[in-house]
Amino acid sequence: MTLQGVGAATNLTPSMLSLVELGRTVPSIGSLIAISHALGVNVGDLLAGPQQQSNDVVVRAADPSAEDSQQLLRRLLRDDRANNALISTTQYKPHASSAPSSRGHAGFEHGFIVKGSLTVELEGHPHVLHEGDLISYDSTRPHRIRNHTEQDAVALWINFRHDRTGR
Repeated sequence: MTLQGVGAATNLTPSMLSLVELGRTVPSIGSLIAISHALGVNVGDLLAGPQQQSNDVVVRAADPSAEDSQQLLRRLLRDDRANNALISTTQYKPHASSAPSSRGHAGFEHGFIVKGSLTVELEGHPHVLHEGDLISYDSTRPHRIRNHTEQDAVALWINFRHDRTGR
């Protein structure tokens, strides 16, 4: 698939995708999910490092995390391919955002605010969430998550993958 083809399928620019391909930038989790759907692979296939064994019942706190260029510290807890679920936590630095603009991708997601406060822009409508709040939405709806505060915020994300037929 060409960069133009992936760009058309994900609403990402070919130049941004080229930077990802060359390892010069790290995509947001939303962009990563969109890219994986466009390529027909699991998100875990795009992440560097050893793949988790499906029989691991415990994920230890000491397992590594990766920070991206948008001041997000993301930790993949489980890429549960058998149940089409991706479970992760994301720490958002003050004024950090999941993406430069709202975009959608296949699937459904739940976000639980563990610490701080975040704004989830869903189809242009801001939802201000505080510690203990949960948001759930169809991921095809354009969305963006941003920390509108001066404090770090942490969210737990559960993303369910669905193919284009809704399975």
